[in-house]
Parts: sequence; C-alpha cells; structure tokens
Amino acid sequence: MPPVYRILLILVVLWPGRLTAQDADAIFASVIDRYGQGIQASFEYTMSSEVWDQDLVYTGQIQLLDDQYRVENDTELIIGRGPETWIYRPADSQILISRAMEDELAFAPGHLFANYQKNFSADALWSQMIGGSEHYVLELIPLPNNSPLRAASLWIRKSDGIITRIETADHNDTLMTIRLTDVVLSPAIASDTFIMPTPAGIEVIDLR
Repeated sequence: MPPVYRILLILVVLWPGRLTAQDADAIFASVIDRYGQGIQASFEYTMSSEVWDQDLVYTGQIQLLDDQYRVENDTELIIGRGPETWIYRPADSQILISRAMEDELAFAPGHLFANYQKNFSADALWSQMIGGSEHYVLELIPLPNNSPLRAASLWIRKSDGIITRIETADHNDTLMTIRLTDVVLSPAIASDTFIMPTPAGIEVIDLR
C-alpha cells in the first residue's frame, strides 16, 4: 500500500484540559458510528522525516464505503476493494494490481473506520482550538503491540463531529498528517466508483 494513503499522526502541543478515559471511549465510539455509512472529502497529505530534505505533500479527493476506497490526486488513481488494490499512474501507462498483507490491510483507507476499534483503543481526550473552531483531540493507542504505528490522533470538530485532521507516527519517526476538508458523510456514491477503468494501451501488471 503506498505510504501516502496510510493513516498517521504524531502528538503535538495540545490545549490543556484532559478529559477522562470514559469520555475518550464515548467519543471514539461515536466517531466510528458516524462514519460507518461512508465518506467523501478533499485531503492534503503530508509526510515528513528528519532524514529528508523536504516534506512530501499530496492533495486530492478520497471516497470510502465499507472496505472500499478511491483516492485520486494529480499523479495517480488508487482503488481498493477488500485486500486488493489497483494503482493507475498515467505517466507510467500502467495499472498495478496487488494484494495487501494483513498488517498493511489493517491501516488501509477502506478498513479505517470499519476496523478502528480492532486496531486502536482510545487513550485520552483533549480540547484544542483550530482555525477558530473548538476540537476534540483524541489520542489512540495502536493495537496490537506489533503495529507499524507508535502514535495516532484524531482532531474532531465539536460543532458537528467531523474529523478534520489525522496524524500518525511510525517507529522510524516518520510523521504523517492528513487534513480533510469538504467532508460529506453518507454520500451518494456511484456503483462504478470502486471499479478501475482500463484505458486503451495501458499495461496491466497483476501481482496478486
């Protein structure tokens, strides 16, 4: 799974005011229930590390429904259905088909909300102002112990329960941040959204 579409975040300087673990569990359960009927949004994805000269930044659109997802940016189209992923890069004139490993699948966009409680537990809840809007900041503990992530957090706007930011950090201290805008919950998604088109003259490489 391309790293640009893994969900990640690192802990930041948070607004004071820790709430109880019970509050965190309740907010966590509410978020999962609210996003269970699908989502579409615009995103900005940033990946950074001290070993790189500059951050990697991608923008695009994402649609999620059950274990399916569609991610589009300026350079590629990625479609996932269950454990299988199709990646189309027009510049390479190729479509690559692969099957995710179990540890990768746990953090694939299509499994994000359906399996969050299996892959994370709520640890703490804070309040923070972002862009004039008050947010919950929900800290998550990655599960199981061999998770590729060491930290994860969600920023949830209090006024409408919308996730506006997701951050993660892996064990190599690679930091990933996803900012979401134009979020639509329970969107009307066309039946062919999660089917990869195959333009004429495109090479299909099947690695399943």
